[in-house]
Amino acid sequence: MSLRSKWLFQVVPIGLIFGCMMILVGTPATAQVEDATPLSPVVWEQEEERWFAITIGGSHAGWLHQVRSSDGRRYQTVQEMQIELNRAGQNMSVGSSATFIEGKDGQPIEITVVQLMGASEVKRKITFTSDGVNVVTMQGDRTHQASQPLPTGSWFMPAAMERFVDTRLKSKAKTIQYRTVDVEMGFRIIDVEMKRRLVGPDTVTIDGREIPVVAFDSKVAGVPMTSHEVYDQAGELIRSVTSLPIGDMVTQRATQEMAQTDAEQLPEIMVQTFVKPNRSIPNSLATSIARYRLKSSSDVLSTLPSAGAQYVKHGENIGWVDVVVDVFARQPATKEEQSSEEFLQSSVVVDGEDPAIKKLVATALISAGDSDLEQAEAMRRFVHEYISTKSLNTAFATASEVARSREGDCSEHAVLLAALLRSHGIPARSAAGLIYAEQFADRDDIFGWHMWTQAMIDGAWVDLDATLPGRFSASHILVGTSSLIDGSMAEDLIAMLGLMGNLEIEVVSVHYDQDPKR
Repeated sequence: MSLRSKWLFQVVPIGLIFGCMMILVGTPATAQVEDATPLSPVVWEQEEERWFAITIGGSHAGWLHQVRSSDGRRYQTVQEMQIELNRAGQNMSVGSSATFIEGKDGQPIEITVVQLMGASEVKRKITFTSDGVNVVTMQGDRTHQASQPLPTGSWFMPAAMERFVDTRLKSKAKTIQYRTVDVEMGFRIIDVEMKRRLVGPDTVTIDGREIPVVAFDSKVAGVPMTSHEVYDQAGELIRSVTSLPIGDMVTQRATQEMAQTDAEQLPEIMVQTFVKPNRSIPNSLATSIARYRLKSSSDVLSTLPSAGAQYVKHGENIGWVDVVVDVFARQPATKEEQSSEEFLQSSVVVDGEDPAIKKLVATALISAGDSDLEQAEAMRRFVHEYISTKSLNTAFATASEVARSREGDCSEHAVLLAALLRSHGIPARSAAGLIYAEQFADRDDIFGWHMWTQAMIDGAWVDLDATLPGRFSASHILVGTSSLIDGSMAEDLIAMLGLMGNLEIEVVSVHYDQDPKR
């Protein structure tokens, strides 16, 4: 059996840019479930080990380490990753590890995931029973539990997946399809398709030796990018290359020393994603109405939402849309959104039941008015002032962590405000897109990727940006939203990757009317 890297970096970039590390790991089993009670004592005998070096845009970014072990009747696969990056001059480090335990015939037993995206680690334990999938997430002294039905159909844990792909490779299959699991924020099944490349390298040089290889294009369903993968004759991954807006991400088999070498210069992942519009927007934070024309070859443009302050008009010409942002307008929520409990639900990212969150709500509303809008705005102003350290070196902290650290960037402002709103009974979600900046990271007049919050008030979505002194401005362009419930964020936000590095923004007109009665 071979050990190959299936972290599938196609989903990493959105997390890196917003601060959240989104990780996909290979994983099928049927609905059969083995007794999760551990053997005592457990002796794991190591069978295989691999190291990979990770580069982004030609700069060393980190490493991936994989170990496969067996205790005689079960397999244990441990995958660890560490990446260091630069975001607009501030260094950021993200780390994660995942331990998969499965039966020799592929039955899932348990998965343990540890992520360090903020100052404190988040640990997630996923167990399988005959009734379903149980997910317990812990951060500090806080525990969050969730359950869901077992996935239908067949899907793979790592060892079983590798046996399946090995068999298909040895049969010289032109297409390989399988299902695997995303455990980044919970548990969900995804689809992967590998297609053999008609044109690709026949050999690669590793440690001075020419090795015969076969090349595939690998794609995760719903992810707007493809990874080019090269395997040796034993079915082991040699190299994976994914083209990103921040440069090619390359994972290449290496020695431990090579994989863990110190980087001379960390990859910069933010500046490359800026979008330069056709003209500047003076005093952008005071804008009340703005009209934009967006152009892109990405299909994502056709799904741009009309929500909150934004109205989208899809033109007859494919590849462009007209967008109007009016800070006094409120697009109504759909009937499904108005009846959904997702926007009030506590999750790992936004835990409205956390006593620290409830305490902040009480403080924020001391002098607030009686209406939901007045109270939502009071909480927005509170979060703006409460996060006293505005920093880009935090990956993606949960609202509970931000409530204690008082530190973060746009994503931390967005999730903390969403948690406060939900704790007070106001439905809320995160919004992601772009915001205009007259100057940022030594760049002038650009649109940068950004996150804020939307609250559902009187059946309509209201935009609230806690990073700003005022509620909102027409210098925002909404691309997507997320309920922030466990397991949803990767799926909700990944589509916008298709617009990064593939977007033109034309500023048609801007207005500064401050009269809401106009």
